[in-house]
Amino acid sequence: MRTCKIMCKTFSKYLAPLALALGLAAQSPVPKTVVKLLSARSWKTAAGVRLLLRFQIAPGYHVNAHHPSFDYLIPTAVKLLPAKGERLLKQQWPRPEQKKLSFMNAPLAVYSGVFPLRLLLRAPRGAVLRGELDYQACNDRLCLRPARLNFHARLK
Repeated sequence: MRTCKIMCKTFSKYLAPLALALGLAAQSPVPKTVVKLLSARSWKTAAGVRLLLRFQIAPGYHVNAHHPSFDYLIPTAVKLLPAKGERLLKQQWPRPEQKKLSFMNAPLAVYSGVFPLRLLLRAPRGAVLRGELDYQACNDRLCLRPARLNFHARLK
């Protein structure tokens, strides 16, 4: 009886949302681009180069926050592919929204619509910064495979 309680709790917490998503994935059309970079703006400060990236998520979708609500969720993360002389000093993620989804009992920390990401870098003037945004996009019924958006930005 105890084993059943543990297994049932595990299924409802971890596997039920996955089973639901897999069952609905074949039935729902997925936009070609779920997350895209809208703009990249940089400026020089005494502390280094500040870079403001603005990402847009397709309507009806969201991505997990940088610090997701549960350990088993895939966080949204940025990774820079620094060239010589470039170094990431600080990341500033936006405050996530708390969203209640049909397959979860508790609200989840997510980003949707347009969200900004602020970075502080050490980089030479005119450098082209290359990076990757790792995320998992979901809607109210399914989660897509984890994905990566490659981006670049010319620094001032």
